Amino acid sequence: MLESSVDKLQERDKHVSVDTALIELFDLVNDKLTVNLAVLDVVIYGTMVVSAEDGNYTLPKNWSTNGLGIMRLSMANRSLSAAMAYEGHREVIVNPNSFINTNRTEHPFDKLLCYMD
Repeated sequence: MLESSVDKLQERDKHVSVDTALIELFDLVNDKLTVNLAVLDVVIYGTMVVSAEDGNYTLPKNWSTNGLGIMRLSMANRSLSAAMAYEGHREVIVNPNSFINTNRTEHPFDKLLCYMD
């Protein structure tokens, strides 16, 4: 549910009901583990994007469209400093899209990665 293949990107990019996705995730996880609903709510929100098809991987607001993103793509297309804290650094650094995409979410680690006056 959270991690999916890129083949299903268009299907996941459509408007998603947050409540339905949260209930599905809660049922899936709590079959094996006991996890607080608030934790899963944060996980669902962290995986959401405005529109992966348009290259807008920012976190959606109440008034914007939303869809479930693919974690690997969301990490690479949000803040580069957060991507450096994850994995797959080489792929992110050598990807030309890392330098072309200027619509990125700000992150506190940005100042550590590249200090700019």
